[in-house]
Amino acid sequence: MSETNEDRIVSLSKTAESSDETVAALPHPDDVRKQDASTDGATHKLELGSSVSMDHLGPIIVNTDGTTRRIANWNEMTESEQANAIRLISARNKRRIADLLKQREEEEQEEQEQAENDSK
Repeated sequence: MSETNEDRIVSLSKTAESSDETVAALPHPDDVRKQDASTDGATHKLELGSSVSMDHLGPIIVNTDGTTRRIANWNEMTESEQANAIRLISARNKRRIADLLKQREEEEQEEQEQAENDSK
C-alpha cells in the first residue's frame, strides 16, 4: 500500500502532537514578503562590472583551514571594539595566509618529489 503526501503530513502531525516538543511553524509567505519589502531601500541593483562595498559586514576572517567567515555581532560592536578587531584580525589573517601558502608549497613539492620517484 502506497503512502500519499496527505498520509505523511497526518503522520508527521500526529508525531508532533504526541511529543512534548512544539514544532516551529514557518512564517506565512505574505509575512515574509512584507518583511522583504520593509528593508527601507537596502536592496541595490547592480550593473555588470560594478562593485559594491561591504564594509558594513565587517572584516573577513581567514580560518586555519583556509575557509572564511565574518563576525556575527559586528553591528553590535562599538567603534573602538571594531577598530581593535580589525587590527587583530588583519595581523592574524596575514599569519594564517602565510602559513597556508607555505603548506601548499610543501604539499606541491612533496607531490612533485613523489611523481619523480614514481617515474624512476
